[in-house]
Amino acid sequence: MIAQLCRYGFDILILSGLVWSFVVTGQTKTVRGKRIRFLFRRIFPVILAAFLLVSIIIPGVLGQLSSHARYLPQIIEAHKLRIYWRLTCLLPGISGSETDIQRAINQVADEYTMHPDLIRAVVRVESANNQFALSGVGACGLMQVMPNTYFSLRSGNPFSVKSNLRAGTEYLRSLYRRFGGNIELALAAYNAGPGAVAALHAVPAGEVRRYVDKVMHCYRQNRGLVKDSQTAAPRS
Repeated sequence: MIAQLCRYGFDILILSGLVWSFVVTGQTKTVRGKRIRFLFRRIFPVILAAFLLVSIIIPGVLGQLSSHARYLPQIIEAHKLRIYWRLTCLLPGISGSETDIQRAINQVADEYTMHPDLIRAVVRVESANNQFALSGVGACGLMQVMPNTYFSLRSGNPFSVKSNLRAGTEYLRSLYRRFGGNIELALAAYNAGPGAVAALHAVPAGEVRRYVDKVMHCYRQNRGLVKDSQTAAPRS
């Protein structure tokens, strides 16, 4: 319940403010009553229809044909969350500098006993250290975490530097454990989903293989050309 309030609370607050403003600005009780009836008869049905279209109908009907259709609710939510966090970053001391990002990586890696150079490699490949990176299917922030994955792990905003790093690192660590300590399989699952990797018991060829190779190359660069991929595993 608290997580859902954190996820949609700001939306509810804005919508409530707009409704309240629309109703109370009516000069007479009769006008206010007409506005309330207008909301219930005209506006709310349109909002409900749009919600069903975006959340259920389009993903369900067109989801097999297009990843953009399948992830449409998350794409819309990701854009909304990025706008919210950009507004938040107008406040002093909120926006993450490069130094803040590197410091946060060290702190989060220590929390989850992951090697910080591995997290740096994932961040570099996923977002090029861009706090506000947003993919075509709605993956958010430094570690390109999907909104549903993010909110299944924590509440808040996935474009917050430390919050995004915690969610991504926690998810990567869970994949590392699921695939028996094989870091390449964990990275492949991070990119393509655990189901695809579990079905093959190997890194899928093509784009996923190139992704894993790129992350491991960055990791080796960070570590000084370490050759053994298994040394990228968590420190404990």
